[in-house]
Amino acid sequence: MGEDEKRVVDNSACIGSLMDQTSKMVRLMNRVLGEVNELQDRALMLEQDVGYIDRKLNGLCAKVGRIENNIKMRDMVLIPRIVESNNPHLNKTLKEIGISEKVEWKLRRGKINSVEQLITMSEAEVFKTRGIGRLSLEIIESSLTKLGLRLGSTIVKEVQADERAEIPQ
Repeated sequence: MGEDEKRVVDNSACIGSLMDQTSKMVRLMNRVLGEVNELQDRALMLEQDVGYIDRKLNGLCAKVGRIENNIKMRDMVLIPRIVESNNPHLNKTLKEIGISEKVEWKLRRGKINSVEQLITMSEAEVFKTRGIGRLSLEIIESSLTKLGLRLGSTIVKEVQADERAEIPQ
């Protein structure tokens, strides 16, 4: 074999070795690209999960804000604890003020049939009624708040304008 033939054989071996290495590198790059694509898919799914959690958290924060506002509104002077006996809502039944049937049934079972009976009870007394839990109490308070009434009120005869200033809130 001549020198030229040796060089051709050496070059062929070198080219073969380079092709093998290139082929290995291509396989490795394909595997890495597959893993990168998989990671991108996972990142997208996590991003969607974070968006979902963020929306849920915002919804919960809004609910907490509404509950806090209801508590503040209930405790404001705008809903006095003194109710005049001529208030048109006093003679209404529980059904007429928009309390759910389930809560109404629980109250009637506790011998509470009218708005007048209900508002003279404290929150603790209503809560002691069998079957009344925190959610039922919130429904009751919400319904009364819409009427400008609240639990723990005192009913008095019709108050004259000059007597209103003397009534403690």
